[in-house]
Amino acid sequence: MSLASQLPVSKAAVDLSRQILSSFRSPNPDLKTLTKSLDDFMNDSGNHINYVLESDIIKNFVISIDHLDFELNDLSTILYWSTISRFQIPEIKLKNFELKFLLKYKTIFKDNLIKLLYSYATLYRHNPFIIKLIEVKDKSDWTCSDFITTAYSLCVLRQYNPKLWIDFSPDLSALTVGLSQEVRHVRYAINTEAPELLDLKLRSGKILGDALNDAMIPSSSKPESDVSLVPAHLNDKIRLGRMHTEVKYLLAKMMKFNENYNIEDAYIVDFLKKGTKTAIDIDGPLHYFFPDKGEKTQKYKLIGQILMKYRLLNQNGWEVVTLPHFEYHRYRDGAEKSMYIQKKLEEANVSLD
Repeated sequence: MSLASQLPVSKAAVDLSRQILSSFRSPNPDLKTLTKSLDDFMNDSGNHINYVLESDIIKNFVISIDHLDFELNDLSTILYWSTISRFQIPEIKLKNFELKFLLKYKTIFKDNLIKLLYSYATLYRHNPFIIKLIEVKDKSDWTCSDFITTAYSLCVLRQYNPKLWIDFSPDLSALTVGLSQEVRHVRYAINTEAPELLDLKLRSGKILGDALNDAMIPSSSKPESDVSLVPAHLNDKIRLGRMHTEVKYLLAKMMKFNENYNIEDAYIVDFLKKGTKTAIDIDGPLHYFFPDKGEKTQKYKLIGQILMKYRLLNQNGWEVVTLPHFEYHRYRDGAEKSMYIQKKLEEANVSLD
């Protein structure tokens, strides 16, 4: 019996599955209620237990895009939760979504636009129409959270045109600790790839760099997740923690290192070889879109936020040797895993002590 089959199935999951089936059968389905049910289900952390079932629910919603006439705000919600759940949407369905987007883009609400941009950042996929909507959208009522989430997504997609930023009026004095990590990433990205943007005078009169500096809450020495707003799948966390412990033990036989090293108060890497700028970082399950088991060729794809992490670190002279979880777990005993790590280090020309 598989672990997934032993995990509890919530009543909410069963009810939502029935709603999806009913919508397919109904001549006039209530799609807004259906999408709200998805939103409620995904926002309730108690439902994130059986991740196999959750993936099936998301997959059914993605399939429904081709058959049901969702409004754009509902479409953006489906896309948002599919990327949060790391469901790998087939290219043909993404193109179908974008076709519908072109027909309905004028009706999108602020919150859904921010979610849509976040989804495309996670997909690492540029869409000029979404970027244009961000530029022209009235931002007078945007909150601190709206600004940080949008700025983070723009940085992932390397969108540093001042027109996208000048209308922000962020009051970052009310910034919560939960968003401080994203602020550090935004500050690091702009400083690395568009330093001139830090001097941009916003229409509010504030200087963007000053606003970000004021919001820089000192980072904790405690390891943080690289990705915000992800469902806490218990099994993934346990397995990744075990992998970190194993790699730490095996790596200790090869070199001296710092663990959970904070690079330039921007990103934390699992291990840093002492006296060097060489990091060894574990890419756990939530760093990737899960490959569709129904596809003949299963391919893991890194999410945009992690691609930005490695992009920025490389530009600042840091070499990152990554250990993808699906490669590491192909090996069973310590000797095989040790040989795998050594091979990865040798391929990166990292000398061993």
